[in-house]
Amino acid sequence: FQGASAEIFRKASSASMQIRLVEKGAWSGVPSGCHVLFISRSEEANITGIMSALKNKPILTVSDIPDFARKGGAVGFVTQDNKVKLAVNPANATEAGLRVDAQLLEIAVQVIR
Repeated sequence: FQGASAEIFRKASSASMQIRLVEKGAWSGVPSGCHVLFISRSEEANITGIMSALKNKPILTVSDIPDFARKGGAVGFVTQDNKVKLAVNPANATEAGLRVDAQLLEIAVQVIR
């Protein structure tokens, strides 16, 4: 997957946006210019350490890990009626120095308070 994903990320990147793969275990080395970080379900067992490494960094964390928004993440993907929906935790986003727009909260199926 690494070789294939690197090629996909290279093609998807542009002058204004770069997409990179963060290697497993290298969470503390996330580039300072990172704005959005998707954390794969395969990292569920490491979620506590990952969120600790990202603490106080202005990074929107997004994942398909079950209950991700309750486990320290800002936005979790939830499958409902065969559709992907959002679970949002505004407190976790605020802790990262981000602001959650009211429109995002309106479309979320879960808002964790």
